[in-house]
Amino acid sequence: MRPHLSEITSLFSSAGIHLFVQIKQDVRFLIFNFQFSIFNFQAQEVIWNKVF
Repeated sequence: MRPHLSEITSLFSSAGIHLFVQIKQDVRFLIFNFQFSIFNFQAQEVIWNKVF
């Protein structure tokens, strides 16, 4: 029975969801780049091993 808590919650959710989505997209982008660089490194290693 605390109305001020729901006001804070709704205020936080409107601002917080946007921030959370942005952070989630950034983290996903970083993880994708990290996996892609590892994949590139492994692919280059395989190519080097086949050539030499």
